Amino acid sequence: MAEEAVAIFPCVLQVLPGSVLLSCNPIVLRVEVIEGKLRVGTPLCIPLIEFMDIGRVSSVEINHIPVDDLVEQGQRANIQVVASNPQEAQIAFGTHFGMQDKLVSRITKKSDRILINRHEADMNLGDIELLYKLDFLFKILDPKKVLDPKRVPQKYRSFIEEIMKKPINL
Repeated sequence: MAEEAVAIFPCVLQVLPGSVLLSCNPIVLRVEVIEGKLRVGTPLCIPLIEFMDIGRVSSVEINHIPVDDLVEQGQRANIQVVASNPQEAQIAFGTHFGMQDKLVSRITKKSDRILINRHEADMNLGDIELLYKLDFLFKILDPKKVLDPKRVPQKYRSFIEEIMKKPINL
């Protein structure tokens, strides 16, 4: 797998009312990027429903124009989500999840490293904060180890402590 394919930008998406075009594989709906950045290839899950994976974003459109670049926080877009495995192929909007559920990028430890090493210039402070919040949510990072004075310099510990006080928008 190419390194580019595993650079997963952190994002939280809200499904917009009355915008579900297809409810099962592929799922096509209109979303707003609540936090972070969205790009084609992002795997999505629903943390509040046992971290249920729903598939990967296979296409993004804004105003009926395909978008290959990042969709920023506050922007609205139509997305197509395609199942990556047989379990995801069974998931349907309206049956397994609904409007109230936030869609979140399924980050991994490997994708974190690649994102920071290769795409740091594409990230702002809000993206980095969201990445840390998702790292804690997915248990990629242990908050106790992150705050260990032997592992992390003081200037970073205070930044991480502030992040830990802010709830993720789920």
